[in-house]
Amino acid sequence: MEFNKKLLKEESIKIFFMRKIVTFIAFTFSINGCFHAENFDSKKIKSITVLFKDSSSSESYSNASSITEEDSVHRIIEYLNKAEKEPIKFYPTHELRIIYVNGQSDPIFCSGSSIKYKGITYRLSKNIRSILGR
Repeated sequence: MEFNKKLLKEESIKIFFMRKIVTFIAFTFSINGCFHAENFDSKKIKSITVLFKDSSSSESYSNASSITEEDSVHRIIEYLNKAEKEPIKFYPTHELRIIYVNGQSDPIFCSGSSIKYKGITYRLSKNIRSILGR
């Protein structure tokens, strides 16, 4: 009888730790999927408008240029999709406005190799000026 209690206790400890390990693995995979930027589908994007921060005003943007070439839009979107989440404090120097085929638009604020999209900051692999070819 004593042997059965001991065996039962060992089995319950094993099950407890196995559950913890499985939970940890599931949690790790779910977090790992969240480290990259939201995926933009370049096929649904009509153009990207680039706005440059006006040095005379802290709120306004000027010198807008539009990127409509499909290859250029696709290349820029590839870089944006590969961006990794990173808590960064920065002051935007550019705004990219993603214009979708359906007419909607999404702003992305940029500075150097950092971007902010929907309140979340990301780190790009290259400087935004290099990605835009400017």
